[in-house]
Amino acid sequence: MGPHLRGPDWNRPPESCFKCRNCKADFIVFVRFTSKEQSLGEIEKVGQYPKLQVTIPKDFQKALGPRVDLYRKGVTARHNNYGIGALTYFRRLVEDTTDEMLDLLEQAMKDMGADAELLKRLTQAKAGTRFEEKVKLAAEVIPPALRPGGVNPFGDLYGLLSVGLHELTDEECCDIVDDMDRALKFIYTHLKAHTADTKAYEAAARGLHEKVQRLKTLKRGDEAVGPP
Repeated sequence: MGPHLRGPDWNRPPESCFKCRNCKADFIVFVRFTSKEQSLGEIEKVGQYPKLQVTIPKDFQKALGPRVDLYRKGVTARHNNYGIGALTYFRRLVEDTTDEMLDLLEQAMKDMGADAELLKRLTQAKAGTRFEEKVKLAAEVIPPALRPGGVNPFGDLYGLLSVGLHELTDEECCDIVDDMDRALKFIYTHLKAHTADTKAYEAAARGLHEKVQRLKTLKRGDEAVGPP
């Protein structure tokens, strides 16, 4: 729906009605004229109804736990093109969740029977104090099987964390935040799903084995009794 501007009324913000191209729902944008001379003035967005909301996948939201507010603030800042502010939130988010991400990686590596030396190095990484170094070591030990298409999510995170924040523009920071968002979602959803799938398979295999053993025991008992 194209914009239908009402006004100008200098005591109340004019409004325009649009239709979201994704969900097809209507929304109203409130604007403000910065000059009473329409031929020379500019229009600035000052609000929207309903307000923009950050939609977070349920499994990712659950994984973030109490840090979901940091993620929501970072994404909101990024949507408003405040890249430097958004990157600050995301760096804090990575710092606060590094140990949990390493736990997911450790469990996934154990499930697939990873080399003991690699697991030892990962344990050493978890004992560190600087989250950048923890992420760097995780990038070095993550097995190829957990790098779909050769992508190393921990390596990407470390590379993004190594960039000097104050050397970048808002636009450049927005690009980095987008990449960090994808890496975080991959780590939390892919590694967690890998662990969950492994546990589900183990439970199913254990149940099948027990059932077969019971059937064998019953059959041996029937054979021992013999025909009447």
